Amino acid sequence: MGRPKRRARLAWGQSDATPEQLEAAVRFVSEHVRFQVSPQPADEEAAEMSLREAYIAAGVDPPGHIHWLDGPLELVALLAAPRNIGWLDVADEYRERVPHCAWDDAALDRDEIGLLDHRTGESIDYRIRMVQTLAMRHVDAAFGVTGRDGVSRAIWRQVEDILWEPLQALVGDRIWRELCAAAGWSISRWLREGEWFGADYSLWHGISAYDDAPGLIVLRYFDIYLAPNQAGPLARFNELVSGYWLGKAVAFVVRKPRILARDEQGRLHNAQGRAVEYADGWGFWAWHGLRVPERAITTPAEQLTREEFLHEPNLEVRRVFQERMGERFLWTLGAHFVNGGPRGILYEVDLPDDPERVARYVQVADPSTERIYYLRVPRQVATADEAVAWTFGMTVDEYQPTQES
Repeated sequence: MGRPKRRARLAWGQSDATPEQLEAAVRFVSEHVRFQVSPQPADEEAAEMSLREAYIAAGVDPPGHIHWLDGPLELVALLAAPRNIGWLDVADEYRERVPHCAWDDAALDRDEIGLLDHRTGESIDYRIRMVQTLAMRHVDAAFGVTGRDGVSRAIWRQVEDILWEPLQALVGDRIWRELCAAAGWSISRWLREGEWFGADYSLWHGISAYDDAPGLIVLRYFDIYLAPNQAGPLARFNELVSGYWLGKAVAFVVRKPRILARDEQGRLHNAQGRAVEYADGWGFWAWHGLRVPERAITTPAEQLTREEFLHEPNLEVRRVFQERMGERFLWTLGAHFVNGGPRGILYEVDLPDDPERVARYVQVADPSTERIYYLRVPRQVATADEAVAWTFGMTVDEYQPTQES
């Protein structure tokens, strides 16, 4: 990105943000979000340079060794093994994939690895991440305010939707859940009680770049549009990787996935293969943000069967099968005609494993694309007109479109 235009730059002591400044902030953040989730190979030399600068900004010596790993589970294997965590079986599975020299260097920081509790403040990793907090205080002080008021708060309000949805909820959180599943963990207790930090910190490190990205991208914006801050090097490094663990003598860095596919709304999605895949072969499948089994993506649509649909226990995955079957969905399931009208056609399907035993679907057409959709409606719906009205949350009398499809 070139030099910021003068009117877009922020000023010391400024009490409010101008429209030009807000527009520049949103544009800057949007571009960096796209870069953060891009699966393009990173400039590893530039990443290492920024990482060393981040160590210096935190007041500690850079590590003597920086190891690049091909996937987050390789990092889990490195961090879990020295601590003899027997129940984290992924360490054994991925042991052979990690370069031998990395195991030797892990021994250099064995004591440091044993201090991976972010609450103690004793680890080098924690000290480096603390520069984020210090940098935000620097930004607040620049405007003579506290608590992210004035310009700082205005910028945050403008970019929050851009930042948190694609990076945490749609990328970081989903990869985190899959990491836990791959490691054989049950994470429901952690998510409910907020105890996962104490349970095992090594899992989080595998995707830490996505989790840290929102705060660091905004701090990088201030670094360029206001004044340099201590978080600048860490923010630049963070955009080039997927995850990392930063030790005293060695740093372990996880490369970005070679596939990170999303739909137009930013949700993880790939209709041809894995939505996320790392160079070591680990990854998972997703359909418009929903994690699905491999067969839901790789089975050709024309080969999906009634039995496959009925035997799938997850109702959301069933909807993926339905969407992929398209117009042949109802005929594959043996639908019976119930009622027809100018707005659609109502069908009924026997579903032995369904709680209601039968299901009713209304067939409607999108007037702009002429695509056919089948929408499930309550079994007590008796006519096609009533079914179409129900999909809009209305009764037949209330639903009076000015133009029929």
